[in-house]
Amino acid sequence: MSTINFNYYYIYDEDSPSLIRHRVDRKLTKAGDIVKSAPNAKGYSRIYVAGKSHLIHRVIYTMFNGPIPDGYFIDHIDGDPRNNKPDNLRLASNSQNQYNSKSRTVRLNPDLPKGIHEDRPGYFRAYISKDGKSYRKGGKCLQTVINWLIDKRRALHGEFARA
Repeated sequence: MSTINFNYYYIYDEDSPSLIRHRVDRKLTKAGDIVKSAPNAKGYSRIYVAGKSHLIHRVIYTMFNGPIPDGYFIDHIDGDPRNNKPDNLRLASNSQNQYNSKSRTVRLNPDLPKGIHEDRPGYFRAYISKDGKSYRKGGKCLQTVINWLIDKRRALHGEFARA
């Protein structure tokens, strides 16, 4: 992460739509002004400081917890990239961040939870992996397969398990 002191530029404010306000006067803004930003297609908002783009959730995490170590990510605990409150942000490795991510693949049945596919009509299969090892369970009862997947996620991914 950069060495920018975001606390010099911004104040955390839960009443602000972006959760931060300007602390100091700048070219086009005054101290106390709301920091304006809009989420992109994936729900993440960016701001510009010192000529560089920064994701707001990383800025807020840094304001409360200090620099983010190289190679680490900031995970939204509830999975909502628009919820940038400090208690919803946590440091995560790449794999931990992926455990809690939404499915990125186009699926034949998007109503099924992440990790579950319908192999053929009425037969469901769950997939999960960790550290290069894959686990799977199939069956005709969707709820049984879902329950297995939830239990396996908790066992393998701990606090980063996606419900």
